Amino acid sequence: MAILRTVYDLGRFSKIVPRDVPDFSLHFSDTDAGFGVEIVEAYPSESHARLLNVRNYATKLFAGEPHIHKDDVNRIPVTEVTVTDKDGNVKHERMRVILDEQTPKQKIGDRLAETINAKSEKHATYANDYRHVNLVIYCHEYDGPAPDKQSTLENLLTRNLLKELNSSPFNEVFVTSTCPGADEVYQPLRLLALIEASYLFVHALRDFDGIFNLTDKDQFASIFVRAARAGGIHADYALDGDAPIANYGGVGVRFSDEGIQILDHNDYRSPVPQDLPDSGLDSETLDKILETYIDFRLNNNFLGPISFPAVTNIRDSMNHAER
Repeated sequence: MAILRTVYDLGRFSKIVPRDVPDFSLHFSDTDAGFGVEIVEAYPSESHARLLNVRNYATKLFAGEPHIHKDDVNRIPVTEVTVTDKDGNVKHERMRVILDEQTPKQKIGDRLAETINAKSEKHATYANDYRHVNLVIYCHEYDGPAPDKQSTLENLLTRNLLKELNSSPFNEVFVTSTCPGADEVYQPLRLLALIEASYLFVHALRDFDGIFNLTDKDQFASIFVRAARAGGIHADYALDGDAPIANYGGVGVRFSDEGIQILDHNDYRSPVPQDLPDSGLDSETLDKILETYIDFRLNNNFLGPISFPAVTNIRDSMNHAER
């Protein structure tokens, strides 16, 4: 429940039902079909999972007791160290510590892709009477950036991660993690992918004078959908009311005279995909736009805030539960 609260304000729902598969269903009313939420924790290794979850495991290791699994001996070995201050004065001798024998570093997006893949394979076994199911990953091997920090997405939205998002049946995938010097943050992966694609698309087209005037809103949205797909994001063309949008799972983007508007459908029913309308451009111009976008995407990064503060921090949830 504490991990669920990092992403959702449970006060918005009239009914929260703990289940087995998925872990929870959230309902706005007693008659609302609701949506499911599956929760998983991701660790650097199974040894780390045991160290964090087996009661008093670390304390027993410090006391000289043996590891409880053979893999832990080399993965989280215990050794003695001498601690000195900056002047070389010994502060502690023979202090027992647990070393973290790291495996070769992967980009965090590639590690998350493995977790999404494993959970997506089990999606068919979930109850199917919900509008959709969202996935929340609590990641123990990644520190998300502070919500006000300007960051890129290159280590998060890797090719492998986008491939898994494209094929995943989950409406949205949220990653919750700790933030250096602060509490938890969360990152909606489909939302971030669509934001990055839309902003890079608009900036890539700055040299195409009049593109916004040459096409109507339907055509412009269809051009962006084609560009997003060329860039590795399998977005759909859809209608939000009468407005044409590009939709990606539980999120959408609308281009208007006022700018880029991001739409969040993660708690509701997503718009139904429509046939992709004609771009209104000749094939040579369209190809040039897509080529320009891909080239711009390969040579530029989106830079901006990419995290949201947790709705409720784990610590606060635990303190509330203890009262």
